[in-house]
Amino acid sequence: MNVFTVLCAAKAKIDKKENWTQGAYARDRMLRLSDCASPEASCWCSVGAVWAVAPPGSEGAAFVPDAIDALHKVARAAGYTNAIGLNDSGRHDAVLRMYSEAIEATRPA
Repeated sequence: MNVFTVLCAAKAKIDKKENWTQGAYARDRMLRLSDCASPEASCWCSVGAVWAVAPPGSEGAAFVPDAIDALHKVARAAGYTNAIGLNDSGRHDAVLRMYSEAIEATRPA
């Protein structure tokens, strides 16, 4: 695993709009707050999806800070404070574009 693969897996988690949320890192099927890595979680925000695919203790956990930093960098370039700001005030397609740009920026040579 590396930053690129963490971002790709996280984007895949929220690729469908029904698997994406705003105002919380993760929610269950009843839209109640959930832990990102919980088996009960069914939708995630842009940052929560990263934690969901690389929870503490996992192989990818070491790459979480850099993956989230890559998302923040793209969000700031788009005029937002950070990735959470874009997630919570933007649209699903804007979040997916943020991911695509971060993935492209971290693609291995």
